Order: sequence, then C-alpha cells, then structure tokens
Amino acid sequence: MRALMKWVGITAVLAAALAAPARAQTAGAYSIASPLSGISVGAWSLSFSTCTLVVNGTNIGCSGLEVIPTVSGSTLSLVFVSYSGSTIGNLLTNTNSGSGSGVDLTLSGLSVTAPTGMAIFEASTYIGTGSTTTGATSLVSVSESSVTDNGNSVPGPSTNLSSQTLQTAVFAPYKTIGSSPDIRDGITASSTMTSAKLTFVAAPEPVSSSLLAVGVAGLGLARRKLRRRV
Repeated sequence: MRALMKWVGITAVLAAALAAPARAQTAGAYSIASPLSGISVGAWSLSFSTCTLVVNGTNIGCSGLEVIPTVSGSTLSLVFVSYSGSTIGNLLTNTNSGSGSGVDLTLSGLSVTAPTGMAIFEASTYIGTGSTTTGATSLVSVSESSVTDNGNSVPGPSTNLSSQTLQTAVFAPYKTIGSSPDIRDGITASSTMTSAKLTFVAAPEPVSSSLLAVGVAGLGLARRKLRRRV
C-alpha cells in the first residue's frame, strides 16, 4: 500500500511539472524554446506560438534563450536574454560579415492582454547592451514588425545600436494586442546584443473612465442635495 501511495505521489509531481510552464535558469524568467500560453504576470497575461533563431540562414532553435517579464505600475516589460552559462553566450552574436550572414530572433504570435478595466495604448523597444565594429551603424535593430490594434496594423517602434534610445509607438487603446517581435543582427559587420526589451503600457479603458466620471459626478450631485436638505 505504501509503495502504491509513493508511486501515486511521484506520478502527481511529474504531471504537475510537465503541466507547468518551463522555467528558465534566471529567477522569474521563462524559456522561449517552446510556446508559452496562459502566463500571468501580475494582472497581465501573455502567450506566444513560435520562436525561431536563424543564424546565417539556418534555424538553430531558441534553446538557451529566455524572457523575463516584470510589471511596474501600468507597464509590462519583457526582457530577452540568454541563460546564465548558456552555450549561446550573448542574446545575438554575428561574427560573419559576409553577404547572406546575420542572426534573426523572431517571436511569432505574441499576444499581450492588459489587466481588467485597462487597455494597451503604447509599445516601446530598447536594446540593453551591445557592440559593433568601428564605424558600423544600424547593425542591430529591434522592431515589432506587426503590432495589431483591433485587427489594424500600426507602425512598430524600432531601435538600434547606433542610437540606443527608447523608441515608442502609440496607438488606439485595445484590450489585447498581437505582435511579432523581430530582434535581428545586421549583415554588414560583426556585432553582438546582450539583451533586448519590449514594453507595453496600459491605461483605464475609455468605458471605465466614463463610468468613473459619471460616478464622481453622481457623488457630487448627491452631496449637493444632502447640503440643501441640511
């Protein structure tokens, strides 16, 4: 009987481990080697369908890469890095400057949903650190090639190593947006990227704001009537 109970317990633990999203080596991070769904980060949720890492025309897969999601106020940040000690090393490394070379990391079908009562209206990109050969420009860029807002494509922000500033795109607020972040290395000279960051900013939905305004106005009217009675 004890042996049976022990076997049942081990089976339950294994089943739970298989059902849970794969954790990466960094605390709070998730491996992007396989699709993720139903990931909750605070009141936000996100998922993606496919990750590909193409090096010089060959897809080598995203094993060794992870995403670290964090929430601060009304902003969700997604930082892409490689595992500590990963054989990949940097997030992206391009050592071949010949024609047709390059490194391209694509996350297809990324879906981000804002907290209840809020809608996403802004997306930004930023490169943490990286390096290029002397005199090289725009070798590494981070772009959201297809941010969709209620089915309509909107321009995505893009930043590169020659100008590591936060690039932002603002669009009509929507509860859930889809995008296909494309983090890539240029082909004209050697370069590296150690991290890339995407952020999404939400604000109260227009309907929620209107209801709040009506509620505040109603309270004001109620106070006036109460004063008159007194």
